[in-house]
Amino acid sequence: MDIEARAADSSARRIIEFDDYETYFGKRIYPTSRRLAYLGIAFLLAFAAYDWFLPAAKTQFWPRFAVRCLACLFIFLMSTAMHRPRFERRRVPWIIAFGTAGLLTIFFMDIVLAPNLVFIHVVLTYFCFGDFLIAPLLSTRILLYSYAAAIAGTAVLFFIAGFGVSRYLEFCGFALPVFSFLAYAIKRQREDARTLYRLARHDYFHATFDALSLVLNRRSWYDKSAADCRNAERKGGKVSFAILDIDHFKSVNDTYGHHAGDLVIQSVAKILLEQTRSSDVVGRLGGEEFGVLLPDTDADGAREIAERIRRTVANTPVVCDGKEIRVTASLGVVACSDEPMELDALVRLGDQRLYEAKTGGRDRVVWE
Repeated sequence: MDIEARAADSSARRIIEFDDYETYFGKRIYPTSRRLAYLGIAFLLAFAAYDWFLPAAKTQFWPRFAVRCLACLFIFLMSTAMHRPRFERRRVPWIIAFGTAGLLTIFFMDIVLAPNLVFIHVVLTYFCFGDFLIAPLLSTRILLYSYAAAIAGTAVLFFIAGFGVSRYLEFCGFALPVFSFLAYAIKRQREDARTLYRLARHDYFHATFDALSLVLNRRSWYDKSAADCRNAERKGGKVSFAILDIDHFKSVNDTYGHHAGDLVIQSVAKILLEQTRSSDVVGRLGGEEFGVLLPDTDADGAREIAERIRRTVANTPVVCDGKEIRVTASLGVVACSDEPMELDALVRLGDQRLYEAKTGGRDRVVWE
């Protein structure tokens, strides 16, 4: 099992989680899609102004203006569905529904009120480009429904306008190849998007978690801990830090082999995750050394957590090839309750207290 699958099953994900597929692409697609929607509204309003200055269109200005405003409303609703939480559960179907309604509204004006197949082709291309833009989030079923609704709705509008079959076939001669090519392009785009998502997720887990212990690696731990320290300083909160080192770890490797050492590392990491809160930041700083940042924790709380970790490590044997391996751990604890401290200062002071715990006999916690 690779690190991604193992981390997905581990409580290490409580700290930093990777976005799901729709959220991952939604963050990248929806801002551009909203700008495209606003551009469509701007074009519709510009055409409304054009109608006002066009003498031939003045007799039908208000009906055409009302239809254009209705189309603008549908496009605005489509843009709203891209970012409002109320549409979160069924976001893509709502976007497609509002977009198709806007498309048919514009078609109603340019087929029934003022026939203009050239403008219809331009509008159709605009909406097709919008579909291609959100292609990674579209399913084949949604595409079929939306295209069927567009073609069927256009047929009804042609019938209302009294156009013959030849005019409708002319429209279909343009629309069907466009829809077919777009469906194929969207399918390929979806396949590429899923491959990109898998690669991004894979790279994320390898860049964030330690492959052996499944806690945060050194860089990710420093990034997350530094952010929590800044947040605590801004809000005037308390933050504590504990650093743990496994006692006589080299002798474990020398006596039982490196596989046993790996099992000990994994066991201690699991204990750290189980004995700390979901808001605490657990990371492997290197070798047999781990760091735990404890937001909103005073000195007494940090000492209690550190002692609980120390006792659990000492009382939890690691079984390797039928043999029980017992290890202990030394911890240095730092709590800044009055004056805020930078993360680097916390780590340096924690290292000093860890050294005192090591030189003082090991299997102990030093906090002052």
